[in-house]
Amino acid sequence: MKKLTEFKKGDVITKIEPRKYMANSMYFIGSSYEDIDTSYIGEKIIFKGIANGMAYVTCFDYDGKKEERSIKICLYEDGWDYYVDPKKL
Repeated sequence: MKKLTEFKKGDVITKIEPRKYMANSMYFIGSSYEDIDTSYIGEKIIFKGIANGMAYVTCFDYDGKKEERSIKICLYEDGWDYYVDPKKL
């Protein structure tokens, strides 16, 4: 598993581990309610670079359409790896 900041331009990557965060404790007094964010897991993503605290990428949906996106490094830095095409397994 890698950090988003470890990739270089042109790498084809995906998120493999969800981002965990604590819910607002005002609504869950006395508990440690935890939720997960599965954004980017399994998506084919081409890494373009990092600037201004953001990773700039090209994402592909399941129909092959591509979309330019920026990902906040402070929220999604951990839990990445190289993408493996499931059709080639």
